Amino acid sequence: MPLEDYRRRRDFGRSPEPRGDVRAKSGPLSFVIQKHAARRLHYDLRLELDGVLKSWACPKGPSLDPSQKRLAVRVEDHPLEYAAFEGTIPAGEYGAGTVEIWDEGTWTPASDPHEALDAGKLLFSLDGKKLHGMWALVHMRGRDSGDKQNWLLIKERDEYVRREASSIPGARKAEIPSEIAPQLATLTAKAPEADGWLHEIKLDGYRIACRIEDGSVRLITRRGNDWTDKMRALVTPLGRLQARQAILDGEVVVLNPDGVSSFELLQGALSAGRDADLVYFVFDLLYLDGYDLRDCTLVERKRALASLVSSSDVGGAVRYTDHVSGRGESFHLRACEFALEGVVSKRADGVYHSGRGRDWLKVKCLQRQEFVIGGFTEPTGSRAGFGALLVGVHNERGELLYAGRVGTGFDEHTLTELSTRLAKLERERVPFIRLPPGGSKGVHWVEPRLVAEVRFSNWTREGLLRQAAFLGLREDKAPTEVIREDASAGEEDSTRPERPTMGTNAKRGVEVGGVTITNPGRVLYPDTGATKLDLAEYYLRVVDSILPHLSNRPLALVRCPQGLDGECFFQKQAADDYPDSILRVPLEVDGEAVDYMTVDSREGLLYLIQLDTLEIHTWSSRADAIERPDRIVIDLDPGEFVTWSQVAEGAQLVRRRLGALGLTSFVKTSGGKGYHVVAPLVRRHGWPEVEEFARAFAGDMVRQWPDRFTATQSKERRRGKTFVDYMRTHRGATTVAAYSTRARAGAHVSVPIGWNELSRGIRPDAFSIANAGERLDRIEKDPWDEYNRLGQSITQAMWDEIGAMRPSSGP
Repeated sequence: MPLEDYRRRRDFGRSPEPRGDVRAKSGPLSFVIQKHAARRLHYDLRLELDGVLKSWACPKGPSLDPSQKRLAVRVEDHPLEYAAFEGTIPAGEYGAGTVEIWDEGTWTPASDPHEALDAGKLLFSLDGKKLHGMWALVHMRGRDSGDKQNWLLIKERDEYVRREASSIPGARKAEIPSEIAPQLATLTAKAPEADGWLHEIKLDGYRIACRIEDGSVRLITRRGNDWTDKMRALVTPLGRLQARQAILDGEVVVLNPDGVSSFELLQGALSAGRDADLVYFVFDLLYLDGYDLRDCTLVERKRALASLVSSSDVGGAVRYTDHVSGRGESFHLRACEFALEGVVSKRADGVYHSGRGRDWLKVKCLQRQEFVIGGFTEPTGSRAGFGALLVGVHNERGELLYAGRVGTGFDEHTLTELSTRLAKLERERVPFIRLPPGGSKGVHWVEPRLVAEVRFSNWTREGLLRQAAFLGLREDKAPTEVIREDASAGEEDSTRPERPTMGTNAKRGVEVGGVTITNPGRVLYPDTGATKLDLAEYYLRVVDSILPHLSNRPLALVRCPQGLDGECFFQKQAADDYPDSILRVPLEVDGEAVDYMTVDSREGLLYLIQLDTLEIHTWSSRADAIERPDRIVIDLDPGEFVTWSQVAEGAQLVRRRLGALGLTSFVKTSGGKGYHVVAPLVRRHGWPEVEEFARAFAGDMVRQWPDRFTATQSKERRRGKTFVDYMRTHRGATTVAAYSTRARAGAHVSVPIGWNELSRGIRPDAFSIANAGERLDRIEKDPWDEYNRLGQSITQAMWDEIGAMRPSSGP
């Protein structure tokens, strides 16, 4: 009896498994792979033949990599009914554990299956929900174990082949991260032409990370919100990917009839619940089946991603984002000719860095043309002159159609001069054929005599501008000649040089937060193009978060008057001509009375930026008790060959050791290569005691983990280790302040994070002026919220624990 062994092993009065019978059925032969969480997790391959399911138990499951020959132990035949079985076999029964269907479909033998099985090599094709292509079962004769036949399940080479994650260069075995902040692209004016860059089409949709964990699919937004329910139609195809665990990065879009992504169509589809219109373009693979791929090169990650998608039956809802190599500018121009949003250029050998940087660059296809000015709005806040221009174009009947508002691109001079001209043109009647959305409240209408040149991203379906910026007045253009310029009508190349007659003058001052910033167009970070104005606007955005870290502490500044490409210098003392917003801190340093500086206001902070300050450092004590430090700072600085993830692990060890001593600590990114671990103290101890404790603690870390840490500054001694820099905790020494920028490429920022965030993979350089403000908007609670509520100090027990002697000068 073919099912005798099957039935003999089971008590069908207790087990929910089907008893079944041998029965022939017509049609294609079926197969099933069941995930069986028995005493040891394994996968059962079952092939229909002669009215039963021929079965093999695969401890590691099938692999799409032909080099991975997976053990498959031949077991008893099962009834055909077992192909539909899912459930839990009770404890004490044969095969106790949960059974669920992992894949199913049809199979086709390449030759007579009976002869092939007898010969010990069965070649066959699978057509399932997950598995496809040619496979082989090979009997290892002479390697059987008792009555168990040991076979090998091997993927044949075809279009469905995929490498194992472990074989990808740079892959690191690790638990799946609970969260990964996305890598972001930096806006640039031109795509790189050099080799070593990959260029992709820039999509107009929502950035979405896909998490796959043992059959569960979740779709997570850039802000960390779970949008799986909003995008339910994508779950099924993503669930067919040949991965037990994976994290993919991509963009969800809706395509217009021309195949171009449209953010408006996407918003309409989501608001109407039409998730069937969604398409998920995947462009990166960060984690796969037990391996973190972020330290792999982009080329390797994309190669693995392409293989993953092509080997899975995902249909058209999930698509691999292809790229071209080299020729970036021509690719960008071509994209703009097709009215695409732009291109994203990525370093082919780059690893995945959370946050914004220069490894990913974006170049938009911004359009530009002339518009007639028909009105302006009242200014708000500290802005003078006007708020925004209301502009339009003429239709074929010569009527002025409203085209939108232009609220950026003006400097102080432009606002003043243009306001004066507009005031002379004011009128009561609306110049547009229809009243613009929002009505006339707060709007001043003008005679349509002035023509503005405007740069913008694209037109909405309603005929309005998106992301419009003022470039200048066109004195040579008659208002009656201004019409909407479409590409089909011979639109001018959007890459031509700007030619405003009243555009931003980089030498004139711009008011930011009540402080005049001169030379606002000066580029301070050449690699990102970030200007002095960009820096001032960043600090204005984070002013409420950074001031508590600066107030009442002596400061030291890194100033770069000509930007990073020029000479930079360190400044500690306040100059005589500094305004009152720069507070003086009288100190005695090396026997000399000097005035250090500090700030406690928005005006003071922004004046530091007016001084071209790229870094703000602070003492570890406050001005009102300068000889009583209120924190211990441990700066973890990696040596050569130490990865960022090893530094993060080191920070966790520092936290653990401080916690064992009784000191709660906090962590922040350095904005460079390492992390800063900070333990707050009550202002009880003098500098000698706190300095010595920090030094002794660093030595203790080295003794605890000698292969990981060093307390020696020598580069030779630091190779392969992390330097535990305790010297930040010295009188007169400083540490870069939380939310301060760094005087290094990328305009990175030192940002306080939670220990849980560090575990999720936030790198030391994850934040820059481009995304640090967004983080503050996103997080609900300051990760350092408890910092000022702790009343901890250094005790004798702590000295004893680290085996050090308390200085006699300590109180």
